[in-house]
Amino acid sequence: MIIRLANTDDIEALRPLVGAYSIETAAQGTERNDELLLDAILYGIRAGEAVVVAEQFDELIGWCAWVHLPLSPPGKVEGLGTYVVDGMRQEYVSRDLRKFAEEHARGRGYRYVEGCAANDNVAGFQSVMRLGFKVVGQLVRKEF
Repeated sequence: MIIRLANTDDIEALRPLVGAYSIETAAQGTERNDELLLDAILYGIRAGEAVVVAEQFDELIGWCAWVHLPLSPPGKVEGLGTYVVDGMRQEYVSRDLRKFAEEHARGRGYRYVEGCAANDNVAGFQSVMRLGFKVVGQLVRKEF
């Protein structure tokens, strides 16, 4: 398995993985917007941000995107998401993606990443907690 920075040639291969991520997160209550997420990922790739892919046998099997968006505070990257295909989730792929993203973001001068994990995504939450993430608040929403 190879962990590397994504490039613009990866966008079409990322599209189905981003779609699968969106389906899973939508089942946990997150609004789906695949094209907006792909646009943010492409923005991150072009800006040299920590958009990282896992590749095995010339196929993408996962991604992690930590991107400093235009309205982000100076030291912060936004955790746009991490996704690993079924069958590879017990192989530490998400851990390796996040560690690579962290090293890259730190090397660019960023001090922290913020993201969210859905309440019923126990495995995802436990995974980031093992990597030293801390709970710093709670996301609240009111539907209308």
